[in-house]
Amino acid sequence: MTQKDLVATTPHRRVRRTAKASEEFARSVFVSLLHINAAQRKGRPEPEIAEKLRQAHLAPRHIVTLVMILLEGDPTVSQVAEAQGIALSTASLLVTQLVDAGLVVRAQDPADRRRWVLSVHPDFRAEGESLVETSLEPLRRAFARLTLEAAATLAESLVVVAEEADRSHAALQLLPTPPSSEEHP
Repeated sequence: MTQKDLVATTPHRRVRRTAKASEEFARSVFVSLLHINAAQRKGRPEPEIAEKLRQAHLAPRHIVTLVMILLEGDPTVSQVAEAQGIALSTASLLVTQLVDAGLVVRAQDPADRRRWVLSVHPDFRAEGESLVETSLEPLRRAFARLTLEAAATLAESLVVVAEEADRSHAALQLLPTPPSSEEHP
């Protein structure tokens, strides 16, 4: 076995391939994600769209759906479900909640009157597009610096991380909700 087989490098330190390697990589990625999140928020005013999401008591999964609608360009609910890898019924519920909050509009497809397409409400579209572009720009620069193989590996890895985060969130939702302090003196 060579030294190359035994050691991998993370942005923060060298890690030996041991049982602790996954933990070290997880911590390194976690810290990197915290830095990315902080950098994206630094010096930026709270977007109006974020306030609208908060007022409607919408969750982060609604933000993902809203972004997918922006990125897909007037998709159907089926296309949103497929793009997010979620059930059609889940996508329909998320879209309905976004419509009820006034963030998304449903309209008949002029090319096929049987289909309904989605778009971000005109009052929030420019802000949403700006937020998406601002968030995508550092990712575009980072991927441009990587080899095609490294970029593909990173993209695939982040999909796995997101799937595991979703799975953990779903598992937490299965736990019983503790009684509120108001119920018990």
